Amino acid sequence: MAGLSKRRNIWYARVSLWDGYHQIDKPISMKTKSKATARERLAEVNRYEKDIKQGLDYSFAWLNNDCKTKIQRLTLETTVLQYIKYKKRARLEKSSINRINNSLTVFRKLNGRSFRFS
Repeated sequence: MAGLSKRRNIWYARVSLWDGYHQIDKPISMKTKSKATARERLAEVNRYEKDIKQGLDYSFAWLNNDCKTKIQRLTLETTVLQYIKYKKRARLEKSSINRINNSLTVFRKLNGRSFRFS
């Protein structure tokens, strides 16, 4: 069961995941300062908790413009951009980042930018 915690006056749901070695808490923003609203939204998070623990990412109704809860699909384009950003934060040399970017550009051309992982 997911828990509630308050950080900087905003409520978050905490879903505890086990990666095989230690427990990791995945925070999900409730986007509210009201505890009553946060508890209502927590009930919906609890409905999908099993799937979240299995690795699915959900975009809940209060987090998107469609006002519907959906599974977020990872595309090759977004994954590559996240990976490049991660490597830049890890302070990799510019030449290494360029090499990775060029390799992944060819991979994207072969598979298409909208290639889905899930």
